[in-house]
Amino acid sequence: MEEAKNLFFPNKGHRLVVLDDDPTGIQTVQGCLVLTVWDDIYLRMVFNDEIPFFYVLTNTRALTRNEVGRRITEVVSQIVKISLEMDQQVTFLLRSDSTLRGHFPLEIETVLEVAKLKTNARFFVPALFEGGRITENNNQYLFQEGKKIPCDQTEFAQDSVFGYTTSYLPEYIKEKTSEQIKPESILNIDRKLLDGNHEMQLDDFIASLIGDHYVIVNATDYKELDRFGISLKKAINNGSTFIIQSSSSLVKSLTGCNTRNYCVRNTSLGPGLIIIGSHVNKTTRQLVHLFREANGLKPIEIDVFRLFENEELLLLEVKQLLKSFMGSRTTPVIFTSRTEIAFDDRQSRMEAGLKISSFLNEIVATCPFQPSFCISKGGITSNEILSKGLGVHMARVIGQASPGVPIIEMPLEHRWPTMPYVIFPGNVGEESTLTEVYQLLTGT
Repeated sequence: MEEAKNLFFPNKGHRLVVLDDDPTGIQTVQGCLVLTVWDDIYLRMVFNDEIPFFYVLTNTRALTRNEVGRRITEVVSQIVKISLEMDQQVTFLLRSDSTLRGHFPLEIETVLEVAKLKTNARFFVPALFEGGRITENNNQYLFQEGKKIPCDQTEFAQDSVFGYTTSYLPEYIKEKTSEQIKPESILNIDRKLLDGNHEMQLDDFIASLIGDHYVIVNATDYKELDRFGISLKKAINNGSTFIIQSSSSLVKSLTGCNTRNYCVRNTSLGPGLIIIGSHVNKTTRQLVHLFREANGLKPIEIDVFRLFENEELLLLEVKQLLKSFMGSRTTPVIFTSRTEIAFDDRQSRMEAGLKISSFLNEIVATCPFQPSFCISKGGITSNEILSKGLGVHMARVIGQASPGVPIIEMPLEHRWPTMPYVIFPGNVGEESTLTEVYQLLTGT
């Protein structure tokens, strides 16, 4: 990594801009700024920051295709305007889910069009080592209970909005581009090139790229991904232009971030607040473990059927219940009912998800006590709470509460200054990880 750190990208003249489709992508980095808005004032601040990369939380995974196009157009137009105003170059990285869910290739195509980019290649790098996701032989795998499983054999491939039929990435790209991109036109970087003995060959391959091909990067650990990052930086420094679709691990390799474990500053303010919106199986198992093994908790289940029938009445009931926690040491755990609801179409499913997130967001926005900490589980839920419930426009990543679980602190001017906010991805961690994060924050 020392060689990577000595290269000139990213730097204050050439920023790495990460467009994150939900807020969990900061799970591998620390020190950088995160935006939930993209107006001129805040963009100038991040372009002036000492840390030469930043995240913009677009929350596009929660939006429909039409909304995604409008959102990305708006965000990229603003970034391009400010980068030109400040005479800084930009490389765009679209951070998306390591289990291959998201609006691909819509976002990458929109960025290319709006920014008028002519790129040498489009890199596709979905590995997330903190979450047990690797790319090998052009396949995306997940480790579950010690077993290496092709991601098309997991619950994530059955997602009612972002489902897919193959973990073989050339076929995945073909499927998601409606066969506009043929597998035979897709290039790849094999792990053999990343073994430390083929540096010149790797450099030459990346430097020679032309024609805007998709290039899949195979990697099973940071040593391999770091070697790719070094060669990529060399090509960028020599004038090549790339756009990147990746999960979170590549950002760590490109920026030279070290893992920073979070140290609790203050746990004496009273109860915390835990919000569980994610409904994947891993989250459910973690929730069961939390209630079984941890003390000082009060479960509050949100019946989503009641929420759809009479949201106002249910919200009033929860607000009244939360008043009883004022002055106590008991932490409420607010979680949605675990039953999966069937919807007629993707649009209905997404609208229901936003309705649930909006409900949970309102609970945080109107919380009658100051939590000593807040944990939010699930990407869409966490974004809504950060941007609306907590009303944060810009914050700095301070570290990880656990591998792959990022944490930020509320700004000093916030109504809950310095409160730690944990953004806990739904599909990350072991069965005990949520319990361990809670015990870290409470010092128990």
